[in-house]
Amino acid sequence: MLDEIHERNLVAWTTMISGYAMMGLVNEAFGAFREMQMLGVVPDKITMVSVISACSAAGALNIGWWIHVYIEKQAIETDILLSTALTNMYATCGYTERAKEIFRENAGKRPESLELDDCWIGSSWPRRRGFRSIF
Repeated sequence: MLDEIHERNLVAWTTMISGYAMMGLVNEAFGAFREMQMLGVVPDKITMVSVISACSAAGALNIGWWIHVYIEKQAIETDILLSTALTNMYATCGYTERAKEIFRENAGKRPESLELDDCWIGSSWPRRRGFRSIF
């Protein structure tokens, strides 16, 4: 579908990555992200939320960790939405210590931090493991 778009700008790439991630086509989402990078399109925080969501869906902790490092090295602004996506990815992939660190770094900073609370409470990983509270 991206071949049919004449102007492959950041919005088009992010939309495709997000769509792939939501449909569970994680390999396609990662492929689109790699192609976007090779073409010199610089991702923003919304793009990174989509890529991190694909990592969560795939249980791809190593790729998610690499993406997190990439976010930090590129100095991409980590707002509450990106923090929520990172927390969810780490919790879903079983790396609860890192998920807790991100949660604690961001909880209570803004009114929107309730989204982070919802992410943590709604994470399926702790429930599958029988944890009552991981704080």
